[in-house]
Amino acid sequence: MNRSALWLTALGASLVAFPARAAQVVPVALPDSGDTGWLLAATILGLLLAVPGAWLVAAAPAGRVALLRAVPATGAALAAAALLYVLIGYSFAFDTTEGLPIGAILGGTGNWMLSLMGIVREGTNIPETAFAFYQYAYLAIAIALLCGALAAHVRGGWLVGFAAIWSLIVFAPLARWMWGGGWVSARGGLDMAGGLVVFYAAGVSAVIALALAGAGNRHSGPADPYARGVGAALLLVGMLAVTGASTLGASDGSAVAIIVMLVSACTAMLAAAAFARSLDGAVLARGLLAGTVGAAAAGDGLSMGGAVLMGLFCALAASIGPRLMPKIFARHAGDGTLIALTGAAKTGAFLLAFLLAFYPFGGSGYADGMTMAGQVVEQLIAIIAVAAWSVIGTLIAALSIGMVMPMRSPNPAS
Repeated sequence: MNRSALWLTALGASLVAFPARAAQVVPVALPDSGDTGWLLAATILGLLLAVPGAWLVAAAPAGRVALLRAVPATGAALAAAALLYVLIGYSFAFDTTEGLPIGAILGGTGNWMLSLMGIVREGTNIPETAFAFYQYAYLAIAIALLCGALAAHVRGGWLVGFAAIWSLIVFAPLARWMWGGGWVSARGGLDMAGGLVVFYAAGVSAVIALALAGAGNRHSGPADPYARGVGAALLLVGMLAVTGASTLGASDGSAVAIIVMLVSACTAMLAAAAFARSLDGAVLARGLLAGTVGAAAAGDGLSMGGAVLMGLFCALAASIGPRLMPKIFARHAGDGTLIALTGAAKTGAFLLAFLLAFYPFGGSGYADGMTMAGQVVEQLIAIIAVAAWSVIGTLIAALSIGMVMPMRSPNPAS
C-alpha cells in the first residue's frame, strides 16, 4: 500500500472514531431510592408528631380554653411560614450559588420558588427537593413552638405576620449559619438536628416576644398539665424521626441518633424526678422535654454513655434555669417551660463539645484539625450568635408588624 493510501485509511478511521468519542456521556449522579424514601417518611412522621407536640408544650401554660382558641391563628401562621419558605426562605438558607457577597451570612435567590434544584443535593445522595422538604420540618417545629407560646397573649393577625417575618429574618439566617455553609459551621460550630436553630432560637424569641406583649400581667387560665405531658411525648417521638433523618440516609448513623435521643430523654425524665423528689406529671414532662431538645444538637455524635450524661446535665439545667432567669423575663414566661427548654438546648449544644471526644466519652470524634478546647470555643460562639440574632430579629419582626397592627390582645387568644 502506497503512502497516499495509508494517509486516506488513517483519516477515514479517525472520522469514524470521532463521533464515538463525542457521544460518550459523563455519568450523572442519581438519588438513592432507599435513602430518599427513609428521609421522606421520617420527615412526614416528624411533622405529624413533633409540630403538635411543640405547640402543646409551649401553649399548655395558657390553659385549656386558650389552647382551643389559639389553634386557628397557629394554623394560619404555619401556612404563611410554609409559603414564604417555598418562595424564598429555602434559598436564603441553602442557596449554593458561588460568589455571593454575603454568602456566609445569607443565601441568594438562586432557588427562588424552589427553582434550579439539583437532581442530587450537593454532598448527599438524595434529591434536593427531598432535602428542602426535610429542612422545612425544622421550620415548622420552630414556628409551632413560637406560636404555642404566644397565641394566647397576642392578636391572631399580629401572630401570623410575626411568624412569617420571623421565619425569614431569624430562622433562615440561622439555618444558613449552621447548616447552609455559613460562617458558624465554617468555623466548626455544630448543631446536628436543631438544638440551637430550632429550640434555642424559638425559645429565646418567644421569651422576648412575651415580654414585649406584657404576658405576665395577663390572665389566660390555669396551666394544663395533661397537654404539656402529651406534648412532650409527641415531641420526643417526632424528634426521634427527624433526628434519625439528620444523617440524610438510612444508615447506622440514623439508628445511633435515634437511640441517643431516646436514652437522653429517658435519663433526663428520671433525673428531673429525682431532683424534684416527685413523680408529678409536670416534672416528668419537663425532664422529657429537656432530654429531647438537649440531644437534638448531638445527632449521632454521642455514645450511649454520652447520651446518659447529656440527659443528666440537661435535666439539671432545666430544673435550675427558671431560678437563674432575670425576673424581668421570668415573670412573663409562664410556668418556666420556655426557660427550661432554652436552658436544656444551650446546655446540650455546649456539652456536645466534650462528649464528642472518642476518649474518654466514646463519641464520634472531632473534625480534622479540631480539638476539644477548640470545639468548646466554637460551641460558645454558636450559642451566643444564635441568642443574639434571635433577640435582634425578634425585636425587628415584632416592632415591624406592630406598626401595621396592634400586638396585644384585649382578650387571650382573640
